[in-house]
Amino acid sequence: MLILFLGVTANLFVSSSSSLTRSQPHPIVAAPPNPMNTRIAVDPYAIVNLNNQLSDVVFTLNLTNSPPINGFAVVLSYNRNFLAASSLDYSGNIVSQIPNGTPLIYRYCLDGFGIGSPSYCAVDDGPGITSFAETVSGSGSSLTLNNTSGTLFTVHFAPVALGFSQMQVKLAYLSNGTRIAPPVSTFGGYYTSIDCPAGSGNPCTPSSPNFTWSPAEPAAGTIVAFYGNISTHPSGVTIRDYFWNFGDRTNQNPYQDTHTNSTAQYTYHSVGTFSVTLTISDSYNINSSITQQVTVHNANVEIGVSNIIVQPGAILLVPGVIVRITAYIQNYGANPVNDTASLILDGRLLNQTSVVNLAISSEVTITAVWNTTHFLPNAYRLDAYVPPLPNQTDTSHNRKTVWIQLILPSPGGLGLWPSSAIGVAVLGTIGYGVTRLRRRGIPLDTM
Repeated sequence: MLILFLGVTANLFVSSSSSLTRSQPHPIVAAPPNPMNTRIAVDPYAIVNLNNQLSDVVFTLNLTNSPPINGFAVVLSYNRNFLAASSLDYSGNIVSQIPNGTPLIYRYCLDGFGIGSPSYCAVDDGPGITSFAETVSGSGSSLTLNNTSGTLFTVHFAPVALGFSQMQVKLAYLSNGTRIAPPVSTFGGYYTSIDCPAGSGNPCTPSSPNFTWSPAEPAAGTIVAFYGNISTHPSGVTIRDYFWNFGDRTNQNPYQDTHTNSTAQYTYHSVGTFSVTLTISDSYNINSSITQQVTVHNANVEIGVSNIIVQPGAILLVPGVIVRITAYIQNYGANPVNDTASLILDGRLLNQTSVVNLAISSEVTITAVWNTTHFLPNAYRLDAYVPPLPNQTDTSHNRKTVWIQLILPSPGGLGLWPSSAIGVAVLGTIGYGVTRLRRRGIPLDTM
């Protein structure tokens, strides 16, 4: 084991995430299977401060082996009783290095205190939570290069009292300008200024919470069983308590303490993606948590249009621009479905395609290219439409409409497009980010 010592005492050390791979807890997976092994990790993995000599505890969030991205969001959870966030540094991070890009911060909150004006906190921010999210827009900006690695941000903490604190990456999200977010695995860390058992001189180490659930794709109104028996613990330690937070904001009490029983049951009565957190307490009273996303489906049949993307944009276009249209058709129900999807421009059919055996929560796309050369300046209505299925009760998603604006060219033939490209890109990026968050089921007020 490689240990980097600070000062002259063996009771104060910092361990990198790579140096403790044998003893590191199971990764906290916050995304689907990750073929590229893209990861966001807390570094160093462990900071031990038994003599309480550190007044500034520093953890860095690093991104490794990433595909092209233009933004990210991270929510970091820790024990505010022992550590207080004092500052966050994102200068020179990997996103800010995108050529010609303009950084846009849309979440920036330390222990419930928003940085900047207006405040960039969300409803789930508060003591023990540091959150930061950034994207980049701008005329001519490009995504980061393949297999990119680098720093996202660094957080400074002030020790408040002697104790143990996990550094849990509660949420991690990458954006790349498409509908499908790149998958990412997350790895947390910990800080301790106490030993286990007390007086032994052995720094406390965390247990590793983990859980599965069944059914894997539950429907609203059905019982979901959660199994925490795959959690592990250090030698000589026992798990004494399993505490569940099912992340259901429609319920005033979405919690369950199963004590030494590692199994819990819960019923979701609404559809969406819920952040389920298991916190385990061991025989040394050391708490560790893991958060995973559980998606609950509609028990009925339902298909709809989840989004329409218009490139290069929907406003301030000059006749002659080639407009590329992509609509996303999603199965919101609990069974595979068949249907027909259409793209319609001012009553004229642009494209139509069959949707065959679309699986639960899956999406298909329908595309069209519109050459605006012979169209007059005007506002044109674009509809993406799928007919309601038999027995479909919710038809609110079956049609989505976007208005596309063509304008008069200015003298010289340039129009407004070049001078307003940055503004349009900024608006498009912000709107796109909000749409993606809503699509993933993550409440907008949490990002």
